[in-house]
Amino acid sequence: MNLLTIAKNIADRVEAESVKTKVPVAVCVVDIHGNVVLKHRMTGAPVFSLELCERKAYTSALVGVSGYNVALNLVVDGSSTNGPR
Repeated sequence: MNLLTIAKNIADRVEAESVKTKVPVAVCVVDIHGNVVLKHRMTGAPVFSLELCERKAYTSALVGVSGYNVALNLVVDGSSTNGPR
């Protein structure tokens, strides 16, 4: 399976969850080097969310930590410099 197919699958699953919660989102999938593979913004999601999701995805690729774990470190420890868990 190629990277674009995987990225589309991820975006489809994110959009399905977003529809359930009725919160429109933007999705950006990058490769391990931070290059954009796919960007998608649902109708109703803020326009600036495209830029934010790309920056978040790039940062996650750069530090090697998922966006979820970066956010978790910020909430639990008050710092995102703890590295991967």
